[in-house]
Amino acid sequence: MSNSPVAGKEMTSYEEESQASKLSRKIQEAPYVPLGWAGLIGACVYAATQYKHRGRESTSVFLMKLRVGAQSMVVGAIALGMGYTLLKDYVKKENKQKASDSNSEQ
Repeated sequence: MSNSPVAGKEMTSYEEESQASKLSRKIQEAPYVPLGWAGLIGACVYAATQYKHRGRESTSVFLMKLRVGAQSMVVGAIALGMGYTLLKDYVKKENKQKASDSNSEQ
């Protein structure tokens, strides 16, 4: 397969890209994904240890509390990701554009 430009980026074929390079590219494109995976693993470990020491609380109540906590984490991660994307795409580009405009006036 040949390389084809899409949205200003070169796409490589499946056979040309190793797993390590694919992982590093994905991390650079979306830095919150690895943090999400780490959060998932952390939440699973926390839930397992807390379930063991839950006392007289019923399993259904424990799982409801865990679900609410997990959903809160997801909403927070989405909000952080949106804020990061907004900052990266709009605020930094505006600052660069203002700097280039002031340099061209001089």
